[in-house]
Amino acid sequence: MSSLLLKNVHAVDIGTDKVCDIFISDGIIRKIGESIFCDCDKEIDCSGLTAMPALFDMHVHFRDPGLTYKEDIVTGCNAALAGGFTGVLLAMYVIDETGKKAEFTEFTWTQKGH
Repeated sequence: MSSLLLKNVHAVDIGTDKVCDIFISDGIIRKIGESIFCDCDKEIDCSGLTAMPALFDMHVHFRDPGLTYKEDIVTGCNAALAGGFTGVLLAMYVIDETGKKAEFTEFTWTQKGH
């Protein structure tokens, strides 16, 4: 069992907007409150940092296939992740190898660690 205590983090969600502590055990937030003290595996001072629910971008153009010199699935997903977005919905307007608009009915992409 691994545990983590985030101290002095600015927590923001639909019902919270305050500086507090967050206790996480086995990857699950167990407690959010002020001055939490516990015997945990790791404690991090998060002063100046913000914790919030993951963001989801409902309209992205990754230009893959066809215009990957601009952006592809990997670079687009990495940029989204760096900005706090853990999910994206691809707008499937791309150019195929012949220069014509490509149409897709389904697209699935997974990469270990994303």
